[in-house]
Amino acid sequence: MKKILCAILAAALLLTLGACGGKKATYEDAGRYDIFSMDDGETTLTQADLAAVDWAVSLELKEDGTGVLDMGDGDRTDLTWQDGSLTMDGETVEYVLSDDRLTLDLSDSDGTLILIFQKGGAPAAENPAGGLTSRFKNAKEDDGGTTDSSELSPGTYKLVGMQAGDVTTSREDLETMESLGMTIRLYLNEDGTGTIDMYGAAMDITWGPAGMTFEGAPIESKMV
Repeated sequence: MKKILCAILAAALLLTLGACGGKKATYEDAGRYDIFSMDDGETTLTQADLAAVDWAVSLELKEDGTGVLDMGDGDRTDLTWQDGSLTMDGETVEYVLSDDRLTLDLSDSDGTLILIFQKGGAPAAENPAGGLTSRFKNAKEDDGGTTDSSELSPGTYKLVGMQAGDVTTSREDLETMESLGMTIRLYLNEDGTGTIDMYGAAMDITWGPAGMTFEGAPIESKMV
C-alpha cells in the first residue's frame, strides 16, 4: 500500500511540475483593432485615405485565443493567436504592439504588405472641408479613345483622384488600392441614371448637364 501511495504522490508531483513549467498564453492583447495605415512598400495609405473610400479593415483578437482579420468586402480570415503572434491559414506571423498600435507584417515573396492597427478603434479621419471631390477619367481613354473632359456623357469612368478636406488621394494611391482588389468605377447610362461601384458596393445616382446627384444631394466631381 505504501508503494502505491508513493507512486500516486510521485505522479501528482510530476503533473504539478509540468503545469508550472509550461507557458500559458495570457491573451493580454485581446481586443478590437481598426486599420490605421497600410503600406505596400511603395505607397502608404493612411486611415484618412481608406476612410475616404469607405474601406474598413479590422483585426479582432478574442480572449479565447481565436480571432478574425477582416479586409473588407467579405474577405474574412479566421485565426488563432497568443501574445506576440497569430496563425492564419497554417502560417504563423509575429506582431508588435506598442502604445495601442499593432504592427502586422504580412510581406512575402509576392510583395510587401504592412498593416498598422489602432486598438479600440482608430480616430475618425477629420474632413475640414466637409466634402469630397472626386476626379474621374473615361475608361475608354486607356484604350486609345477620347472624351470631352468638360461635360458628362454616357460611359464608364475610372476614379483617378480624390480630395477630402486636406487629404488628397492620388492616382498612384488609387492604383495601389486597385492592386489590392479595391476597384472604383462610375457608370453613366443614357437615360440619366448611373452607378458608382466601390469594390462591389453599388450606389445608384442620377446625372445630367448640371452634374451628378445621390439621394438628392449633389456630388462634386470633375472629368479629366
